[in-house]
Amino acid sequence: MSSRIKILLALLTLTLAYCTDEGGTAQYTQVVVQLQFSDDESIDDLEGITITATNTDRGLQYTANTNASGTTEINVEPGKYTFSAQHKYSADNKVYIFNGSTSDVLLFGTSDNTETVDIEMAQSTQNQIVFREIYYTGCTGSDGTRYLHDQYVILHNNSSDTAYLDSICLAHLYPTRATSKSYFAENDFDYTVAFNFAWQFPGNGTDYPLAPGEDAVVAPNCIDHVALGNENSVDLSKSGYWACYSNGANLTKQTSPATPEKLTLNLLWKQGSATSCISSCFDPAFVIWKIKGDVDEYLDNSICMDASKTNSTMTFLQIPFDWIYDGVECFDATNRNKRLPSQIDNGYALNEASIGSGTSVVRIVDEEATAEAGYTIYQDTNDSSSDFVTSYPPTLKE
Repeated sequence: MSSRIKILLALLTLTLAYCTDEGGTAQYTQVVVQLQFSDDESIDDLEGITITATNTDRGLQYTANTNASGTTEINVEPGKYTFSAQHKYSADNKVYIFNGSTSDVLLFGTSDNTETVDIEMAQSTQNQIVFREIYYTGCTGSDGTRYLHDQYVILHNNSSDTAYLDSICLAHLYPTRATSKSYFAENDFDYTVAFNFAWQFPGNGTDYPLAPGEDAVVAPNCIDHVALGNENSVDLSKSGYWACYSNGANLTKQTSPATPEKLTLNLLWKQGSATSCISSCFDPAFVIWKIKGDVDEYLDNSICMDASKTNSTMTFLQIPFDWIYDGVECFDATNRNKRLPSQIDNGYALNEASIGSGTSVVRIVDEEATAEAGYTIYQDTNDSSSDFVTSYPPTLKE
């Protein structure tokens, strides 16, 4: 059952002056933060919860910890901010995670400015299968040519029980660039939407097990990209890797020397004339989910359009939030726009390296849990700002 926490941010401003290098002054805004839990939540001690204020134009971050009653103050420079908070605790052998954030909070640093901002915090749970790595930037050859067809994602069983890939779906989201605001996120729907393609693992329930700590590699082009002459790329032709390819979908299929037989995902849904299912090389967002109920009925009733674009005929596939196992936003700058809500991803995996940089975003290892389990456990707070770091080269580079 999903719970809500409301964080009341009473923004009380006062002017604090200090000398700058140019001899001028800069103003600060004092932000008083009050955490308020819903009536159906009984949490006695709120001390030590970190509130983060991020200046989305300049990348500055300010943090403060709450006291036992859930209050704190943060002094920040004027600007446009995103405020976020997370609370995680264990009880009755369960791990409860609450995330929330709000964007586009303008603070002016004037003494007569008073503003109130509400952030709704949603409860989420830790799932068995999570994204371990997302490689999307492409690489650059010695001749300076960018190569962008070697993207991949790695899924990981982050639990102590066997997971099954059967019927799990994978998609990247609309808008493909986080530079544009999402009509669907702005209107607070209870779903996000896939863009161009959605894929599904085959199987009848237990055909494709994933042992605790085991990975599954998925790529649009499961070939040896290095063998094509891209020395900085990766070999994705390994046995056991999964390809996003469908013979009946008019998709561009790359080949390379000595490419073994591939495991292939089923094409669940496609729209438009795209012939390659690679994602944005700048700031994509990905989700994995599982359909509840009949697949054909879902596809018949889950196609929608962006009502803000009256002349567009483009359609999208709805993905209900409560079906999603894991989702990761990737940003190339802090001033981008969210596509996923707090209960899916409270932040974003920041990778400011340029297109063709050969970098990926990878989930941080939970060292303590890994030592105890005997296999790799990754940090999973449903906040990619905390859970992911950049990697150069990507981990599959040999």
